[in-house]
Amino acid sequence: LNGNQITTIELGATFYLSLVTEDLRENRKGVFAAYADVVYPDSHLTVAGVASYLSPYVNGRSSNTALAGIVDDWGAFAGLTETGGGSYIVSSIPMTAKSPGEIILSTSPANNSPGRDILLFGSEEPVDLSAIEFRASQLSILDDAEGEDWSIDDSLVRILSSDNPPDLRSIDDFYGNY
Repeated sequence: LNGNQITTIELGATFYLSLVTEDLRENRKGVFAAYADVVYPDSHLTVAGVASYLSPYVNGRSSNTALAGIVDDWGAFAGLTETGGGSYIVSSIPMTAKSPGEIILSTSPANNSPGRDILLFGSEEPVDLSAIEFRASQLSILDDAEGEDWSIDDSLVRILSSDNPPDLRSIDDFYGNY
C-alpha cells in the first residue's frame, strides 16, 4: 500500500493494482491518453474500492469493474503539458487477495475505440497497437506468511505478455527447466 511494486501478498491483504504508462520513443514527449483492459482471476482477487487517478491523468476517467475478473476500459488522459520521459501511474484500484495461489494479471488494449485510444503528445494519430508493450504481472498469494515462496520465472511472464508470436525453441527451453 505504500507504492512499492510487490510480487507476493498474504491472503486477505489489500494492495493497489496500478495502470502505469511510459513513452518509449526516442524523442519522448509523453503519453497523452492511456487506456487498457486488465484481466485478473476473480477466484483469487476481488475489487475492494473505486479507482483513483493521479495527476496529470485526471481527465476522461474510465474504469468499469462491474464484471468480476476484468477492469474494462481503464484509464484517463492528461492535460496540455507534455509529460516527457519516465513512467507515470495513471490510476490505481484497491484489490483484496481472497484465495492463495500463483496468478497472472494480463493487460490488453481497451476495446472501446476511438474513445479509449492510446495517444502520444506530438502526434494526432492513435498509437499503433503493435508498437505498445502491454505487460503481464505475476503475483503470489500466500496462505501463510511463514510459508515458502515459489515464483514463476520472469521469462514465462514475458512470453505471456508478448505481442509477438512466441519463439517455440525458447518455450521448449523454458519448460525443459521444470
